Formats: sequence, structure tokens, C-alpha cells
Amino acid sequence: MSVLSTRAGNREQDGLLSGERPVVDSRSAVVPASEYENKLHELRASLAGIAGAVQALEGDVLPFGSERRLRIEQMLRSEVARLQRLTAPTDGEVAEPSEELDLDEVVESVVVARGLAGHEVSWTRTGHRVLARRDEVVEILNILLTNAARHASGSPTYIDVRSESDQVRVIVSDEGPGVPEELRPAIFERGTKGPTGGEGIGLSVAKVLANELGGSLDLREPEPDRGAVFEMKLPWGQLAGGIA
Repeated sequence: MSVLSTRAGNREQDGLLSGERPVVDSRSAVVPASEYENKLHELRASLAGIAGAVQALEGDVLPFGSERRLRIEQMLRSEVARLQRLTAPTDGEVAEPSEELDLDEVVESVVVARGLAGHEVSWTRTGHRVLARRDEVVEILNILLTNAARHASGSPTYIDVRSESDQVRVIVSDEGPGVPEELRPAIFERGTKGPTGGEGIGLSVAKVLANELGGSLDLREPEPDRGAVFEMKLPWGQLAGGIA
């Protein structure tokens, strides 16, 4: 079932009531134009990693069976399957329930894809598990990391994963200039663009997705030696931290 289809179905009425111009999908019902903008935004963020994976797998640079080649192949399979779901016809189906995810596996897939797109991200495995939907977590991380690459180009990017009570905190930060003070109150509003441009779509989408997962996404206060710092909280998986 298409995750994007679920989002379109859940928000179709809101978009039409607010006067948003609809787009007719010949394969199904009328959907808000913003859903197509969201889809295109995510496709652009993902295709760079896929193109990098294809290029890395060409030739004899990575021997068959090598650990790095296997990681890239797994990432490529997962990403292609996710994009197939993302672009599937909209049908208004109800959202799939959250499931227990190995957060390391999800984050590694995104980090590998970003690396193949030329964006190195520092991250360490933690063994945490979360209750969420994989496609949405991948999309949120893609948005946060793409923003870091755009607005803090050339600076290191970090993903730190920590546990807190019944939640897992995923903190994405960089060493760039940070979010300008005047933009901080509206940073998650659709159409808000940073000084280096962008579409003003990604963070608003990421915020909604995090809330739909029963978690949250916030901009944290500036920290020493850090630029922009975003924190996503997700419900703890049943087996997280070794708890039965």
C-alpha cells in the first residue's frame, strides 16, 4: 500500500476546504496540489542517492560480496521499493499501523544514500528500536539531511540517537551558520525559505509526518560548536534498550 496514498487520502478534505487548487489524477480521485509538491520534493531528495548507488556499483571498484557493496545494494533495493510506494496511485486507503523498527537499519540506509550523493554524515549505531513507519522515518531524515547539505554546505553533519523515558531522540545537527533568528518562529511553516534558498516545503512536511507517527520534530536552541540542531522524537520500540 502506498504511504503517499494514505497521506493524500487523509488530507484531501483539508486541502479542498482551504481553497487549495486541486490536481486531477487520472488514475484516481482529485488530490490537493500540495501532495504533488510533497511527492516531487521527496523524489528529488532520493534520486541523488540512487544515482550515486548505480555509479558506485558500476565497474570493478567494489568487488562482488564486499561489505560496502552489499550495504549499497541493500540501500538501493530499499529505496527503489520505497519510491515505488511513494508514486503508487492514490486511493484514500487508511494509514498502516506503526511497527517496531530497527532504527540502526533505517538510519544506515539513509546515511549510505547521502554518502553516495556526496554528503558525509557522522553517525554511530545504538541498538535502539522505535514504533514507527519506515517510509516516513526515511523521509524525515532525508529532509533534515538535505537541508543540512544545502544550508551548511561543506560543514560536518551529525546524527545522534539517544533514549529518554518512553521515547527515542534523533538529533540532526551541523556546523553551519544555523537558522537565522528571524526565521526560527516560522521555520516549520510551509513556504519559509532559508538564506540559501530551497522550496520551503520539506520541514513543514517533516513536522507533520513526525506528529502522525506519534512523535515530534522541533528546532532546538543553538548549541556551542553547532549550527542548526533539529530533534525528532519517536515512540520507543518494545525491545528498545534490551527491555522485554
